[in-house]
Amino acid sequence: MNKMKKMLVTLIMIIIAVIGYTNISKAASYTVGQDVTITFSDYLEDSNLFCVEHHQSMRGTLTYKVISQVDIRGNTSTDHTGKSIESWYNAKLAHILSADNGAYKQSGPVQNAIWNYMHTWMKNVGQYHAGLYDGFASNVSGSNSYLDSQSSDYANEVANLGISDNTKKENLSVKSDGNYIKVGPFNWYFSGTLSEIGVKNQNGDLVSGLKFTTYNGTTESEIGIGDIKSGKDFYIAIPISSGINKITTITAKGSVSVKGVTIWFLESQSGYNYQNMIYREPYDTPYEYETPFEYDIDLLGNLKVIKVNKDNHEIKLQGVGFKIQNKDTGKYVHKAADGTITYVEENQATEFVTDENGEIFIENLVVGTYVAYETKNPNYGYEIISEGVEGTVVIDKTEEFVIENTQVYVKLSGYVWLDKQYAKQSERNDLYRDNDYDSEDILMEDVVVRLIDRRTGEVVKDDDGNEFRAKTNVRI
Repeated sequence: MNKMKKMLVTLIMIIIAVIGYTNISKAASYTVGQDVTITFSDYLEDSNLFCVEHHQSMRGTLTYKVISQVDIRGNTSTDHTGKSIESWYNAKLAHILSADNGAYKQSGPVQNAIWNYMHTWMKNVGQYHAGLYDGFASNVSGSNSYLDSQSSDYANEVANLGISDNTKKENLSVKSDGNYIKVGPFNWYFSGTLSEIGVKNQNGDLVSGLKFTTYNGTTESEIGIGDIKSGKDFYIAIPISSGINKITTITAKGSVSVKGVTIWFLESQSGYNYQNMIYREPYDTPYEYETPFEYDIDLLGNLKVIKVNKDNHEIKLQGVGFKIQNKDTGKYVHKAADGTITYVEENQATEFVTDENGEIFIENLVVGTYVAYETKNPNYGYEIISEGVEGTVVIDKTEEFVIENTQVYVKLSGYVWLDKQYAKQSERNDLYRDNDYDSEDILMEDVVVRLIDRRTGEVVKDDDGNEFRAKTNVRI
């Protein structure tokens, strides 16, 4: 009976021992402070279990304690207490621990890269995390691994995650197709893929309805935000209907997949000469970034039409009507009562009329080529010019269209009088009567005056062959 009791007690102790220790190769996750048992076979068979002390012993079934847990995403490591450290060394370790070790554990690229690098990571980062210390991993290196250099290249990329502006602002152009204002080329360097681009107007408000284009040679194609490539030129098209007249800020948001890994650090409880271990769970994780770029891009210009006499620009022509066409779109300018500019068909266009200075001034036009078509000219002797006058409206400036017109017809008037010489000291009177006429002169009526062409000496006739002539009367 006593023998049976001893056997029962032994069995209970074994069960307790099994409950108290977990085989790490069969667990999904672990908690700090937990005890686990590991055999050399576990090490060889479990693709996520690695040694961190090269040439240290590992015999039999060994007991380990989980002393820390660290999660690395990109270049940021966070331990089980919530402490985070941002470092280039983190990204390098995450890349190593995310790779495939192959079929042969001890000669695999991951295991050898761990032996080559873990001591460096522990010295620069690990020892500052909860539960870890500088001597956890030895500085005894393994064989060379392709991951030694590849992981450094990856860490360099991660160190520069985000977006930077490579746009040559002095080369930006602004054009319009009548519906959209196209601005570019922009050129950004960024990681991964862009997901959002926002444009803020003169009031700091985001503009909706944006489109994006790029060129392949001379062929322009519309693309999605995700199709914009790092280091490649692209254009932003903004709806004219948005009322924007200046770009003040452009925001860009994107993301890139980076290496992530959760690491459990297993300290040997069997003595100094036995291997310390780590257990990994690698994954990919998105790294998101958002950056505002400050710009100051004017999108609109102004137009001034000045109507003058061709032979004398000091003579300004008032009341002359014009319709203004945007040649790029074929649409005409319409100005609402509140000053809002839209682009419409000709029959809806605004007829702009010159003021007393012979001028029309139109603000906030979309940049591009414009044509001014004359619609009326009430000034005597001037014919309406049938051909339009073309010019280019550029950003943040006023383009002047000086439109000349020749006076085809004039009105002639004058006096006919008998110049009485005896009553004067001069030989004859002022024929053009710039001064006061002489009271001794006799104004003559019923005199027929014909208009003579000085070049030919012939009487000038109209299109119907009638002479230009008039009969005087006396009215003082």
